[in-house]
Amino acid sequence: VFCLIPPTDQNLAAYEEWLCRADQNELFLPDMIQNQEEVLRLTLEAGQTMIIPAGYIHAVYTPADSVVLGGNFLHGMDIAMQLKIHCIEARTKVQEKFRFPFYLPLHFYAGGMYLKKLRDGTVSKREVEGLGELVYVLAEWWNVYALQSSVGKGPSVQSAAKYSAHQNGLETVEDFLKELQYEYTRVKEGGISPTTKKVGDLIKPNDAAVKSRPMIRLKLAAPSRISHQQVAERDASEDEPPKNSSNGNGSNDNSGGGVGGDISNRSNEEKKKPGRLRISLSLSATKAHPVAAKATVVPRKPKKVKREDTAWIVGETRDAEDDDWMPASRPKKRSK
Repeated sequence: VFCLIPPTDQNLAAYEEWLCRADQNELFLPDMIQNQEEVLRLTLEAGQTMIIPAGYIHAVYTPADSVVLGGNFLHGMDIAMQLKIHCIEARTKVQEKFRFPFYLPLHFYAGGMYLKKLRDGTVSKREVEGLGELVYVLAEWWNVYALQSSVGKGPSVQSAAKYSAHQNGLETVEDFLKELQYEYTRVKEGGISPTTKKVGDLIKPNDAAVKSRPMIRLKLAAPSRISHQQVAERDASEDEPPKNSSNGNGSNDNSGGGVGGDISNRSNEEKKKPGRLRISLSLSATKAHPVAAKATVVPRKPKKVKREDTAWIVGETRDAEDDDWMPASRPKKRSK
């Protein structure tokens, strides 16, 4: 025998109040429902199957010994209601053993599935109605769990989110959430249809996809043939003709310009002088900065670090080293 109460806002508020009361065991919940006509009684006979809609408050009484198989499942036809019930359980501190297992990771897997369905144009109108809530909570949950380490067995929020991103051809979870938001908005405003946008079109060079993949690039410039002193002297005497020029316009018999002529007539000792080494250390490595011609780097023994997401970072099952995950923008301490 089932007692069923529809999940109206008023009934859910009464249910939440009942859960937080100290005399819960002495108070019959249906007595707190204002509209008693909404309280339903249903008797399930042998061989029958009943599917209870999302959010329905229910209780079971078994007057005779019975074998009953039951369970809970999530679906995409009432996402908003399922999230509302989850919030009630969180606020009332329902024990984990009575709640849906791996609830948060499962929603990130669902987000990856719906991103593909939105791109392909295979999502239903009923699903689109609740996808806005899913897109919002995934971004909120990721802000909370992105930097937390997973504890316990089973899938974690981090592993589920990264898996969904990679399955959709995206490098980071931030890109995945941005792409999901874009596709949902496109379908919500323009109707259900396959996308014409290529994967990753929203990703800009300076977005999180680049920042999460540290890169150190060394650029070796060709040896400079003019010393800094020569450049300073040339700039200071721009109005004067070069020493090696044969006329007033700065030209030379051996070359076509004043600077070129000055280079070609340098002594052998000047040509043997070492050039300048330019090293650029940055995420994009687009600028070169002059540094000292000689630099001493003390070798550093890599430190082994065990991390849960090692396989995702380095692409294999070995332990990650410092350089595998440390951002290039962070100054690294070197032993003296």
